[in-house]
Amino acid sequence: MTRQNSIPSKADNSQSTFALIPFWDLCNHREGKMVTDFDPKQDNLVFYAMKDYKKGDEIFNCYGSRSNSDFFLHNGFVYDDHPCNMVRVKIGISKQDPQFSLKDTLCRKIDIDTNGYHELEHKSKGLNPKVLATIRIFFLDNGNDEGLEKWIKSKKSELLFEENCADLQYLNDKVKEFLAMRCKLLLKRYPQIDKFRNVNIEKIVKKEKQILESYLM
Repeated sequence: MTRQNSIPSKADNSQSTFALIPFWDLCNHREGKMVTDFDPKQDNLVFYAMKDYKKGDEIFNCYGSRSNSDFFLHNGFVYDDHPCNMVRVKIGISKQDPQFSLKDTLCRKIDIDTNGYHELEHKSKGLNPKVLATIRIFFLDNGNDEGLEKWIKSKKSELLFEENCADLQYLNDKVKEFLAMRCKLLLKRYPQIDKFRNVNIEKIVKKEKQILESYLM
């Protein structure tokens, strides 16, 4: 069985087209570095070995950093103990916010979406810097010396991503409260049942709930 894969177009390398790559598609997944590339000059897919192989060994491919839900959706399997488990959480800044224009400007400056989905891993693995920066901007205003305009003009706006930024420690409790409330609301959306007809969905839901619960206060 094979599937459509996106490769550079012969007519225009800046555009992509779809192709079938049957033998490559037979490789099972193994965590590691991406080992597939495309050579536009030779018009060939290049597939590198993840390690030294002997005759008769199974060859593996890395499908990329995907959550269990992505693996289930695109590849039909899930991990019992997946090292890259995550939940995509929508965190946004309302256009009704009186200071939306300034917040949108700051978000664009550091290349984050004012109303997008972000990957949230278990709290023990640390908070996604983009999630941290977005929530900090949500709470920033021009009512003090650490206001929006200061960060927009700053040459060090990337410090919004830094957990230990001294100038932003005063927002720590608000960030925790925001995340706890958001995760609590998301947990309420899950079906209140213990068993699912599909064991893989049951595993995904269990892991996602564990991630969200790790941020509750």
